[in-house]
Amino acid sequence: SARACRVGESASALPRAGATSSQPTGLVRPRGSKAARLGPARSEIDQQRLLVNTAKLTMQNMSVCQRLAGDVEKSFLLPQASKVATVANASGAAYFAARKKEAATLGRPHVHVWAAIVKELVASKTGT
Repeated sequence: SARACRVGESASALPRAGATSSQPTGLVRPRGSKAARLGPARSEIDQQRLLVNTAKLTMQNMSVCQRLAGDVEKSFLLPQASKVATVANASGAAYFAARKKEAATLGRPHVHVWAAIVKELVASKTGT
């Protein structure tokens, strides 16, 4: 008979539909010499195929993401002596010096460095 799960009880602990108390609720293999010829139960084969297809799909998605990230993201190497690189390095150093005093209120370092780079680029563009 069907019954609801109690709090903290797994649904897998309940009997499957059509299973009687004398039948196991897991995979059932045929018995006898025919079982030796059939190999694993059909649902085991389906699970193996599903696992292989899931792994293939995961690898394909990773490949697509990597290719798209390469198309979208660009990296620029700046000379160490450039004004933008100097400002970025100074901002990073200032962040880590201030972090020793007030770590909880500063946020992440890349935000401060990026803000300093943008300010420098705007200032160099406008001449201020």
